[in-house]
Amino acid sequence: MGPDYSGRFAFLGFALPLVVIMMVMLFGWKGDPTTDWLERWSTLIAGLAAVLAAVITVYQMRQTDEAQQLRAQEAEERQEDRHRQLVRLTLRGDQLRAERATFPTALDIRIWIADFDRFRLPFGEAIGELEKDDSARVAELAFALNNIPRGGR
Repeated sequence: MGPDYSGRFAFLGFALPLVVIMMVMLFGWKGDPTTDWLERWSTLIAGLAAVLAAVITVYQMRQTDEAQQLRAQEAEERQEDRHRQLVRLTLRGDQLRAERATFPTALDIRIWIADFDRFRLPFGEAIGELEKDDSARVAELAFALNNIPRGGR
C-alpha cells in the first residue's frame, strides 16, 4: 500500500480557493462585480469553509481513532500471547511431574529389571529369599511367577 496523500489533497482543496478569494478581495477594486459579490457573500463563504474544516477534522479524528484502536488491539493480542506463554512455562513443571507419575521412570525400570531376575528363579527359591512376615510380597511374587510364560526352562 502506497502513501496516503488524501490529507494533502484535502488541504489543497480547502486552501487554494481560500487564497484565491482573499487575493480577489484584497486586490479587487470597488465596482468590480466579483469583488462586490465576494464582499456580499463573504460571511456565507467563511461559514462553508468552517463547515468544510470541521468535516476534515472529524474525518482525520476517525482515522486516528481507528489507527489507535488497531494499535491497542495488536498490543492486547501480544500481551495475551505473552500471558499464554508464561502460563505454559509456569505449568511446565506440573505437567512434567504428572507425566512422570503417569509413565514409569528410568529408576522404576531399573528396579523392575532387578526384580525380573528374581522372577526367573524357580518358585521356591524366589519365595525363600523373602522374610516370613512379608506375606503381601510373597503373594505378589507368587502371582507374578505363575503368570510368566516359561520358554526353554
